Amino acid sequence: MQKLQTEFKDGVNQMEYVATAEISAGDIVLIPDGADGNNAWIALDDIANTAKGIVVRENFSLQLPKATTSAILQGDALYWSGASVTVTGSTVATFAGYATELGTCAAATQRLILGGSRPNNET
Repeated sequence: MQKLQTEFKDGVNQMEYVATAEISAGDIVLIPDGADGNNAWIALDDIANTAKGIVVRENFSLQLPKATTSAILQGDALYWSGASVTVTGSTVATFAGYATELGTCAAATQRLILGGSRPNNET
């Protein structure tokens, strides 16, 4: 079983999640929030299909794949597109969190704090 290398901050949100497919440690799990779309959660460990496992959301720092088409500034709102984080939200991207460091165009990964309040201009 693989375990995700993590860095927890104060007030991390976690919950038990029943997997609807095989999930690997570090995978993004999109969970409907009942109000305005999905929230991006992260699996801490591998979770077998139909098994229970822990997913975390806010105040959780991690490194994710990054789209190499744009630079990211510290504090930028980041969105999960299904394969990478980007600074541009779209109808298929889910708000993920905020960049904790600068990310150059060429960088393949980006460190961020998962969760937080969505930007004011996002519906």
